[in-house]
Amino acid sequence: MLDLAFKVAFYVAVGLGLLVGCVWYIRSLSNAITGGGDIVIAEFTVVGKEDPDGKIGKALAQMLQARLREVTLEIQDSQLELIDTTESDNRFKHLILTPEMSAEPKAIKPEEQKPPITTRELSGIAGSVRVPESVPIWNAGGIELGTRLLDAPALQVSVSGVDVGGVIHWLNRQLASNRTLHFTYYENSNKQVHVSGDLAAVDVKGALRLEMETKPPETDVSLSLIAERMAYEILRQRLGRDSNNKVEILQPDEFPILVQVLRDAAKHRRSASMGRNSQAGFTKSLQQITPLAGNVPGWYQLQLLAATLAEQAGEYQQASEFYSSALLAMVSHSQQGAVPELVIRVKKLQSEAEKRSREDSFHSPLKAGPEDPIARQKIEADMEYAVKQLNALFGQTYSAPPLVLLKSSVRNAFFRPNEGEYSAPPQVQYLPDVTYHSMVFLYLPAEAVGPQLGTIFFSYADVLPMVIQQRKEGETATTARWVLAEGGVAWLRGEDPSGGDRRPLRSIKAPGTAYKDDSMLGNDPQPATMSDYSPSKHGDFVVGNGILNRAFYLASINLEAIHPGKGTEKAAEIWIRALPLLLKAQKTDFWAFAKALEAAAATSTADREAVHEALVTVELDPARAP
Repeated sequence: MLDLAFKVAFYVAVGLGLLVGCVWYIRSLSNAITGGGDIVIAEFTVVGKEDPDGKIGKALAQMLQARLREVTLEIQDSQLELIDTTESDNRFKHLILTPEMSAEPKAIKPEEQKPPITTRELSGIAGSVRVPESVPIWNAGGIELGTRLLDAPALQVSVSGVDVGGVIHWLNRQLASNRTLHFTYYENSNKQVHVSGDLAAVDVKGALRLEMETKPPETDVSLSLIAERMAYEILRQRLGRDSNNKVEILQPDEFPILVQVLRDAAKHRRSASMGRNSQAGFTKSLQQITPLAGNVPGWYQLQLLAATLAEQAGEYQQASEFYSSALLAMVSHSQQGAVPELVIRVKKLQSEAEKRSREDSFHSPLKAGPEDPIARQKIEADMEYAVKQLNALFGQTYSAPPLVLLKSSVRNAFFRPNEGEYSAPPQVQYLPDVTYHSMVFLYLPAEAVGPQLGTIFFSYADVLPMVIQQRKEGETATTARWVLAEGGVAWLRGEDPSGGDRRPLRSIKAPGTAYKDDSMLGNDPQPATMSDYSPSKHGDFVVGNGILNRAFYLASINLEAIHPGKGTEKAAEIWIRALPLLLKAQKTDFWAFAKALEAAAATSTADREAVHEALVTVELDPARAP
């Protein structure tokens, strides 16, 4: 009985083995005939360098496989993240139809379809107008490569005493030959590396030829660099199969730069959507893409991407030039539907660039004052302290911007995000709150869309200095003075801000009471509640924010009872968490801000009630939002 069971088990095992072998053979044969299946990467043939056991060849094959997968995902994910089609609508349908489409669309092969243009609403410095969003740089459909390595297992199979393991390995190679990438690595006596190979297996007519040399202090070209350069070049040539893609215009060393710009632009856009100031990142990406866009003016998708980056970087003249290049290229590509909107955009950007130029010419004489080393030292110390505290609040690692000292006659101080510098006269050394106020703008979006969002931003710049001030002076919400820039009124009057007149510029605790009946400034115009607010009367950013400033003060006092000694810091944390929620809202007015604050405080019932009570007191009850 045991003999029978053993025989049955043996035959079942052998049968299963034969079945698996047949399935493998049929699948391999089918792939060999149809050209399907994964692309096989063979071990590299290494010439001019000792590689007796094939470790270098194996390592290069493995690293190329991994880098192909990584770069493919970078190309696809960054492009998808940059393109948001949710905002396009029927009114602008002409912007998302390609030349091949019509009222009776014909069937279009994926490789023939041109990337669609999606649109977005732009507001702010140039008004509100519908313009093309970051359009797809290329059609990345079909770029994916399923790959596997050409393994050489040591099979010990014999039939009637004859070893047939080598035959199976040979058969495996033959069946996969038309899907196998073979590359040769050659290193000459000067340490120059040449890599070459045919790309027919990945449906590319050309071949791959790369030359690399060592750069001091390196003594060898790293294998990781070789795999990376190869991956980019293989994918560049695969994208080039589609005649609508323009990658054949790029040199092998330019394509990785463009992919990096796409990846970084997507990251900066994601950061900006969360309320982070990403202008410096957009500026860096603009610097990288400018040479590429300048060399290929006919690639309208690239021109639009460069224009968008320039606009986000605050380079309006450069943005208008890229949009103009895109206009000419789009007309030649039968994409006239977007032309009227782009023409409007170019004119408004040019107008803004001229305005910026006039501002620069106005500010430049103000910078001509004599250097005051003591004032510089004190103001820069205030900047460093503020940025350190704000970095801790926002979870950032920013550095303080350069300081430009203005003439003593200037009665203003300001952070200029487009130039990345802080400008202030020497008297600000006696007004640290003024510097704290300006440093907050490092952490806010550079452009406020709508008057109330601008007012909200200025409120952040008023209330967050309270945290910095209280930390420096060892105060709490209940012991602090809750005023901004003591001595500021004297400064605006042209008097000594360190003298006896200690009237502040603003009262966070009681807006509208900072100064009264001043012969030059009149009365503090800030309202304290919504019933006192009038858009026409309090539309100025630094006036209407009194309501929000008082809400912060009240929330800090309420939270102090829950978190002794930490009330102001707790309020700041809630305000900072509310910022990205506000920026994602359909409206960005005071009521939307109130809702965002309650949502940001919702992790604790007590905290939420504390914030809610503060909002109700200033008549911003989210439940009563219009």
